[in-house]
Amino acid sequence: MDLTALRLIAFDWPIFAVVLVLAVLYTVITKGIQFSKAGLIARETLGAIRERNLVLTGQITAFQATMIALCGTVGTGSIVGVTAGILLGGPGAVLWLLIFGVLGMALKFGEATLAVHYRRVYTDGSTFGGPFVYMARGLNKRFGALLAGVFAVLAVIAAFAVGNLAQVSAAATALDASFNIPSVAWSLLLGGIALIIIGGGPVRIARVAQVLFPLMVTLYGLLALAVVLKNFGGLGGAISSIFTGAFGF
Repeated sequence: MDLTALRLIAFDWPIFAVVLVLAVLYTVITKGIQFSKAGLIARETLGAIRERNLVLTGQITAFQATMIALCGTVGTGSIVGVTAGILLGGPGAVLWLLIFGVLGMALKFGEATLAVHYRRVYTDGSTFGGPFVYMARGLNKRFGALLAGVFAVLAVIAAFAVGNLAQVSAAATALDASFNIPSVAWSLLLGGIALIIIGGGPVRIARVAQVLFPLMVTLYGLLALAVVLKNFGGLGGAISSIFTGAFGF
């Protein structure tokens, strides 16, 4: 298989079609849980801010778990990813990203449910779970183990490529432009900080996430609002271009 065929499978319309079909299927199966249970979801996640220091089960609080989950999606997915989508696909990409995001909530719910159902809980309260665990335990033993192994290897590769290189490169380039310090130095600094945090295990990751993520979202939201207000006169045209670009009017 050449690189062109591999790119088509991994990054082009076939994988997006599969994800969209699965997202619609999960939305139908769960009876639109992202809509019907929106209030419950908000209360058990963002509403858990007042209980951010209360650990009911496991090693971390519900609020910390929410912050960790959002940290994994808001950086590359919602900021860098959206920017790249608009640059490559034009303003119409915003509408399709929104549709994918809303429908994908049900797919995310299915993944999280499987992870909780098949996770291993140890006597000290620590847990071990995730896609490779529910694949190995929920599917045919031999096939599940093979699929879990493949997923784990690809996850490691993706962690370096998407989870680290893309974010560190974007941050280091921006810091280099702002402070005129080489990107390599910033990259090493960010890598060292990440090593210290990850080295502390789930508890340290959760404690850092519950502080940094709300701060990041607040700053990003305020800066985005400032940009919108500064260019408020073009807001109508921007919205129009999203729909015309999405449907090719």
